[in-house]
Amino acid sequence: MKRHTEADASEEDGQGESSAAILNSTNPAYSGRLYADAGTVAVTGTASVGAITIGAVGTVDVGSGATLTTTTGVDVSTGGLLTGTGTVGGVVSNTGGDVAPGASAGLLTVDGDYTQGASGTLQIEIGGTTSGTEYDKLVVTGTAFLAGTLDISLIGGFEPQMGNNFEILTAATVSGTFDTVLGTSLPSGDTLTVIYSPTAVTLTVSGGNHLPVAGDWPAGAALDFNGINQYVTTDNALDFATGDYTVSGWFKTDTNDAHRDILAATGYPPTGDEHGILIELRTDNTVRYLHRFPVGASGGTNIYSSLPYSVGVWHHFAAVKSGSTMTLYLDGDDAGSATDSSAAVGSLYVTLGRLGRAIDSRYLDGQLDDIRIWNVARSQPDIQADMNTELNGDEPGLVGYWQLNEGTGLTAYDATASGVDGTLFGAPQWAVPSEAMDGTDQLTDATYDVVPLTVTLAGRDLDGDPLQAIVTALPLAGTGDLHQ
Repeated sequence: MKRHTEADASEEDGQGESSAAILNSTNPAYSGRLYADAGTVAVTGTASVGAITIGAVGTVDVGSGATLTTTTGVDVSTGGLLTGTGTVGGVVSNTGGDVAPGASAGLLTVDGDYTQGASGTLQIEIGGTTSGTEYDKLVVTGTAFLAGTLDISLIGGFEPQMGNNFEILTAATVSGTFDTVLGTSLPSGDTLTVIYSPTAVTLTVSGGNHLPVAGDWPAGAALDFNGINQYVTTDNALDFATGDYTVSGWFKTDTNDAHRDILAATGYPPTGDEHGILIELRTDNTVRYLHRFPVGASGGTNIYSSLPYSVGVWHHFAAVKSGSTMTLYLDGDDAGSATDSSAAVGSLYVTLGRLGRAIDSRYLDGQLDDIRIWNVARSQPDIQADMNTELNGDEPGLVGYWQLNEGTGLTAYDATASGVDGTLFGAPQWAVPSEAMDGTDQLTDATYDVVPLTVTLAGRDLDGDPLQAIVTALPLAGTGDLHQ
């Protein structure tokens, strides 16, 4: 983060100019425009000015608890820096300088609109997982108009981990996106991905290959449903806008005692239950893929997978509509096809974890991860190529992408430009994978030559409880290994 020194500021109101370095209750106001072209103007209390231009190598630092109110706003021009942990009252236009919340990590509030132009930069430091104290956050009470550069840097030796999320900006409304994002590559090889919602900008940690291989646990977060009353549904309809599509994702079910649904895409009205697409787990361990257009309460074409799913195991599914051909893939393998000449058109609401947006049945008892909807028909090699890889959200044809990596909160964000976020109902749990076992120190408080004995593992279950294993037999000689 850049910091300027050597105080040099001037006021221009038609009555001459005077130098100033501190604005507070003793030196509270200027009626004209304050030019901070070099050095630092420190705001330590409550002060007001007509307007401020920060340029050249100038800095305005709004300290903790301080409020700087402007009549016509703050212009952060080329070379200028607006920083601090206080509040700026009025519009802020970052036309070519830098806005850096915090004194190191901290929270800066703009009580008004924030506009960042193509030459402006928002600097964000991340040194932990707590907003406002361990990582920077910009709070905008009005609209945040975004463009230009987001510059991310790590501080204090902190290394973000898979499942970490950093809400770096909130606003009444977020409009636009950053043109350039710097500092997204992490020392671990993972990546910070920018997620835009209507009222926030969040950074989430994503990996180049963190999704499950069939049967394995994903290294990122997933969403766990109780099979009773938990589901996710989108707040708005997703526009398919084409006849072809691909729907894919990861699932792990805890039971096959009833038909339970992964994904339902239903039409208008929002409270209706007329299906266009349905992905369902059946009691005979098959996966059902329904295509029904025009949307309706009956009819359509079904595929029941020729390959079975296993309870308690991660599987990948992909349902593809290409012209008049429907194909279902399970774990990248062809699991069946059918013919249906009807094309998917219009907008559909997406529901995860039950039969539909307004249908109180067939709740999923298990977990979902990385749900994608494309408005193109993807080939089997395409599906196999990236089924284990998290995407950015800007891939051509990807119109809906719920990574389900948030790890907290009641929103499943859509990582694509569509911005069709989902709301969690019934409080499904964010499932974070168990910590890796340390094979050198797993036995605690046990008598090693007597069985059975209890072994405490380094991991934890979804409720945060420690994992234990009961050992009923020991090797006759040598050592043995436990695998989580």
